[in-house]
Amino acid sequence: MLAVQTLFSERKRVSAIAHEMRTPIPTVWSWKKKGEIPPWRRASVLAAVNRLGIDVPAETLAYLAAGQ
Repeated sequence: MLAVQTLFSERKRVSAIAHEMRTPIPTVWSWKKKGEIPPWRRASVLAAVNRLGIDVPAETLAYLAAGQ
């Protein structure tokens, strides 16, 4: 999905978001590879993105918010 590709477009974001969520990096890498974040994890990703101050397009924010 384009929203996930956009979110993880920078390599550093995968590890930063994983660290912020206290989730193993390979787990987040698998989301990037699949192009999908499990719906039950999206709220945590959104919170991590907000805490890290990562600017993402509205489409990506809507995708993350849809999991709530």
